[in-house]
Amino acid sequence: MAQTKTPASISLNQLMPTGVKLSLCELGINQVGLVVEVDESDQVQADRLKALGICVGRRVELIKQGNPMILRVLGTRIGLARRLAKRITVDACHQANCCE
Repeated sequence: MAQTKTPASISLNQLMPTGVKLSLCELGINQVGLVVEVDESDQVQADRLKALGICVGRRVELIKQGNPMILRVLGTRIGLARRLAKRITVDACHQANCCE
């Protein structure tokens, strides 16, 4: 009998970006994205995001929409204001593509 992976058994290292670029606040709930750009026009805000672990190359998961939105970053849940989330561009990962 063949075994299939469930989304719960997929590690973040197995996720593959899809090439779909969008704002962090546009991710769907439980969707993972790879940070590809952080607007650094306001250095204070850019430093704040880096302190939270949000930087280029980092994988983030949206846990809950809202203001603040709840993200999982480096295994930790953080709250992030939508105005800051709009400054972050991610490459969306989709579970269906991640299992291949």
